[in-house]
Amino acid sequence: MILYVVVFAEGNVTHDYYQIPLIPILAVFIAKGIVYLISQDRRLFRRIFCFLLAFSLMGLMFGLSWREVRELFKINNPKIVEVGEIADNILPEDAKVIAPYGGDTAFLYQINRQGWAKVYIPISDIIKLGATHYVTVNMNSEAADMIRDYKTIVSTEEYVIVDLTQKKAL
Repeated sequence: MILYVVVFAEGNVTHDYYQIPLIPILAVFIAKGIVYLISQDRRLFRRIFCFLLAFSLMGLMFGLSWREVRELFKINNPKIVEVGEIADNILPEDAKVIAPYGGDTAFLYQINRQGWAKVYIPISDIIKLGATHYVTVNMNSEAADMIRDYKTIVSTEEYVIVDLTQKKAL
């Protein structure tokens, strides 16, 4: 596992989920340490101390872990939650959505549909791959092109929802 961490060092820093294979090994060693700690001494006072130490260390482990990951659960832009709920109510269940949000899948998650979180190839190619709708909170030139070329379902100053199955006649 040390070799894995060294070989994929950049991936481990960039993407935390690369460390998932380490979890079973670390869990076994933590469990062995706790068992060793509470089973070594049979004297009552030391045994109570060892139990308190083990539970304190476990509490510290969970507390520090939560402190590290809690920011990952915050939504930095509440607008994506609001627009995601609107899109979820409007779009068909089988819709495949292009929801560009800087490559972050949080917006796509809020829409509750499968799709693309980043436009990495021409939109026409993504449509060929099955995209049926375009939803964005970034009113940029790409959104303006979508409004110009396809039927707009909803368009406000804050967001736009476009039906990619109905091209406008030019």
